Amino acid sequence: MQIRKIVELITFSAALRDEERYKRLRELQKKENPRDHGDHAKDWEAAEILKRLREITPHFLPIPIKTISSNGPGSFHIDRTSTPVTHGRLIEIYVQCGGYLHATHPLGKDFLKRVNLERSKYEAATSEVLKCIKFIKSLIWHHAAIGLEWSDELDPRELANAQRAWLVNFGQEDGEAIEMILAKAK
Repeated sequence: MQIRKIVELITFSAALRDEERYKRLRELQKKENPRDHGDHAKDWEAAEILKRLREITPHFLPIPIKTISSNGPGSFHIDRTSTPVTHGRLIEIYVQCGGYLHATHPLGKDFLKRVNLERSKYEAATSEVLKCIKFIKSLIWHHAAIGLEWSDELDPRELANAQRAWLVNFGQEDGEAIEMILAKAK
């Protein structure tokens, strides 16, 4: 459950970074599909929000950082890690960890077969959960988060320039210090 919450926090923070663009996208989606509630504040399913965020920005996921080096006063170069980050992987983790939260329904066909499948899933759970934690840690421990330029007259699906970046460093694993810097694009 905690891993799902972390994926949700990553997702909601991405939506918040570009909230006005996301809000406008949801309004447009309601116009395109009247059955869609179109209210960004009512969205809660991380997998769905991640899919929608992909429509408005290529920078919606945290960018894992290997090192940050200075290029002179007030200018820095970010060396990215080789961690392959996709919204699909986050959705996979979200769904996979959600699969551990529910009991097998006792009614219906093949109950014993489903129980045995559940049992084998839980036997492999520890190693799978550790893989998920390792990925998430590599994604967020040292990362950059990018926010795009925005004005109400723009289509939220059109690519815009990066306007700001949050550089986040969770520091030492046994420490409590977290560093965060807000950087503006030149």
